[in-house]
Amino acid sequence: RPGVLCDLERGIPFADRSFDAVVCVGVLEHVDRFHALAGELFRAARRTVVVMLPNLHEIATRWAVLRGFPGGHPLLTHYGLPPEPPPDRHRWFFGATEAVAAMDALARRAGWECAERFGLVPCASRLSYGVKKILACLLPRPLDLLADSVWFRFAPRG
Repeated sequence: RPGVLCDLERGIPFADRSFDAVVCVGVLEHVDRFHALAGELFRAARRTVVVMLPNLHEIATRWAVLRGFPGGHPLLTHYGLPPEPPPDRHRWFFGATEAVAAMDALARRAGWECAERFGLVPCASRLSYGVKKILACLLPRPLDLLADSVWFRFAPRG
């Protein structure tokens, strides 16, 4: 199909179950109607929905907050009131734990379930398996602190 230009705030202009798979990477956190658009993803898909959400509670972002954002911080420039519109347009600011709870609830409501979920940890390939396990045991919410994004794969329930 050719590309379609649409206003995602109004929904996805396709019939129910139009696609075998629907993929939404780095979009939901930018729309005012996050919950409605997530519901649209499930409505338009037949077999698979893949969603990626950023984890804005990741430790590098938190460290930037503690440092006081010298020169500004690209992820958080919408906090405060700069004279020029910031390049970042995040409407929602959440951590991995909140993303998991919200997406699981939205999927259940639509008759779907999470088939697979994982957090993408920067530089994780450089850490040994043992170090990762120790960090996961020591940190109260390792996904929130270490993963810069959370990926979901949903499938219809039943």
